[in-house]
Amino acid sequence: MRNMLLSEQRLQWVFPGALVLIALGVYFNSLSCGLFPWDDQEYIQAAADAIWAPRKASFFVMGNFHPLSLLTLSLDFWIGEGSAPYFHLTNTVLHGINAALVYQLCSKLRLARHNASIVSLIFVIHPIHVESVAWISERKNVLYVFFYLAACLRYWNHLKNPSRWIILQVLILYTAALLSKAQAVTFPVACFGLVLLHEGLANWRQRLKQLLPLMTIAVIIGITAVVAQEAGGYLHWDRSTIKGSNFLLPPIVFMTLVRRIILPYDLSVIHPLLAIDPVVLVISAVLSVILLLATISMIRKKQYTIPAVIVFYTAAVLPILQIVPIGSMITADRYAYLASVPVIALCVEGVTKLGLQQKYTFAFWLPIITVLSMMTWNRTKDWCIPQVLFEQAVDLYPNSGIAHMNLAGELIRTNQLNKAKAHLEAALSSDPDLIEALITASQLDLRTGNSAQAKERAMRAITLAPDFHSIHLAYLTLARLEKAAGKNEKALQHLAIGIQHNPSYSELYHEQGICHATLGDHRSAIVSYSMAVALGNSDPQLFLNLAISQGWLGDNESALHSLDKALSIAPLSQEGWFLKGVALNRTGRSGCRELVKAKSLGHPRAQEALLKLCK
Repeated sequence: MRNMLLSEQRLQWVFPGALVLIALGVYFNSLSCGLFPWDDQEYIQAAADAIWAPRKASFFVMGNFHPLSLLTLSLDFWIGEGSAPYFHLTNTVLHGINAALVYQLCSKLRLARHNASIVSLIFVIHPIHVESVAWISERKNVLYVFFYLAACLRYWNHLKNPSRWIILQVLILYTAALLSKAQAVTFPVACFGLVLLHEGLANWRQRLKQLLPLMTIAVIIGITAVVAQEAGGYLHWDRSTIKGSNFLLPPIVFMTLVRRIILPYDLSVIHPLLAIDPVVLVISAVLSVILLLATISMIRKKQYTIPAVIVFYTAAVLPILQIVPIGSMITADRYAYLASVPVIALCVEGVTKLGLQQKYTFAFWLPIITVLSMMTWNRTKDWCIPQVLFEQAVDLYPNSGIAHMNLAGELIRTNQLNKAKAHLEAALSSDPDLIEALITASQLDLRTGNSAQAKERAMRAITLAPDFHSIHLAYLTLARLEKAAGKNEKALQHLAIGIQHNPSYSELYHEQGICHATLGDHRSAIVSYSMAVALGNSDPQLFLNLAISQGWLGDNESALHSLDKALSIAPLSQEGWFLKGVALNRTGRSGCRELVKAKSLGHPRAQEALLKLCK
C-alpha cells in the first residue's frame, strides 16, 4: 500500500515534468525564430530600456499595461544579452508549466487521472497555441495564464478548506495575473464557476461577497488598461469593428473559438471579421441560445458540472467580446489559449461518457494527439518566416484588406516593392478606408516616386483617423514630400505635429534636423539630431549629418566623435572617411590616411581633397 502511495506521489511530479519536456520538443523550432514584425521590436526595446535606461523606461508599451510581463522580458534580455532564443525558451517553458497546472487543476476538479493527463497533453501540443508561445510579444498571454491557473488551484483549496491565508494567496496571484495581462480581469467569474462545481448555488451570496476584493482590483486594472489603450491611440469608440453591429459579435466569437479549438483547420496569424455572414450569425445565435437554456435547465436540476465549465469558458472569452472596441481580430488564435482548457476538458469527458475502457480511450486519442503534435511542429516552423504566415492569411482570406496589408509590409521589409505594391492596392481595393494600408501605401508611393498619390493617401489617412496610433508616419511622409519640393518650413510644421503624436519616434527628429540644417540653422539641427540619437537611432547617416552641422559651427572635435560613431556602424562609408579626413585637417592633424581610404571607396571629391590638403 505504501509503495502504491509513493508511486502516485512520483506520478504527480513526473508527468508535469514530462509536459515541460514535451513543450520543449514540439516548440523546438521556435528557438531559431527571430523577432516577429508585430510588436516584438517595441517590447524588446522596452525591456532593454528597463535595464539600460531606467529613466525613460515605461510599463506602458504600445497602449498596453503589462508591467510583470515586461519585467520577465527584461530578465531574459539581461541573461541573454538581447538574443531572441532566450525569449522563445522562456515562453516555451512557461507553456509547459501551464500544461502542468492544467493537469493539476483537472485532477483536483474530479476528472479521472487518465483524463487529466489527456487534457493537459492536448493543451501542451495543440496548434492553436503556437501564436501564444512562438510570438515573443505574447509573453503576456502565457504569463497571465500561469498566475490565473495557479490562482484557480488556490481558490479551489480555499473552497474545500476555507482560510484567510489561502484567499490572500489568491489575491496576490490574481494581481500578478492582471499585471501580466489585463485579460485576467474576469477571473472572479471563473471563481464563480469553481463555486458552482464545488457546492452549487447553496451559498452563492456569501461567495459573491468574498469575491468583492478581487472585483475591486479587476475594476482598477481594467480601467488602467482601457486608459492605456486609449492614450496609445488603439481604441476608437467612434469606429466600430463592423459599424453599428458590435452587439451581434459575441455569439459569433463565443462559438467560433469553440469550433477552432475542436477543429483547428483554419489557423491563421490574421482572422479579420470581414463582414457578418447571416448564416454564421444565425447558427451562432441559435447555438448560443440553446447553450444558455441548457445551462439554466441543468442548474435548476442541480446538475452543475457542465454549467461550471461553460462559466469558466465564458470568463476566458468575455474580455474579447467587444466590451470595448479593441480591434478587428477578436477571434485571433491567441485568445483561445485559456479558453481551450474547458473545451478540451469537456471533449475528453464526453469521450469517456461513451463507456470506452481506459486502454481504448488512450487508443482513441493517440492518433489525434499525433496529428496535433505534427501540426504544432510545422506551424512553429512557419512562425520563423513571417512572409509565409502572411501569405497563408491571404490565401485563407483573399478579400481581406488587413491580410494583404500585412503581407505588403513584410514584402517592403524584404525590399520586394513591386509585389508589396500589388498587395497594398488589393488591400485598398477591399477597404479604401483601411488606415494602416493608406499610411503604408503613401510611404511606398514616396519611395517609388509617385509624390501626388503619396500626398493624397497620407492626407486621407489623417482626415479619416487623426488620432490613429501610427498617424505620425503620415505626417512624416508629408514632411518628406515638402522637403523634396524645397519647402523646408512647411516640412517642419508637419514634423512638429508628428512629434506631438509620437514624441519617441526618432526618425521624425532626424528629418527635423535635416530641414533645420538645410535652412542654415545648425544649432537647432544639432538639437534634433541629438534627440534622435538619444532615442536609439543608429542610422550612420544620422551621425554623418550631426557631424556636418557640428563642423559648420566649428566644433570639429564633436564632429570627429560623431564620425567615429558613424564609421563604427558603417566602416565602408566613403562619406564618413572623407568627412573625417577633412575634420582632422581642420584641427591641425593629418587626415590624409582617411582621405586615401575615401578615395579607395570611390568618393568623388577625395582626389581633389588629397591634392589640396596632402601635398
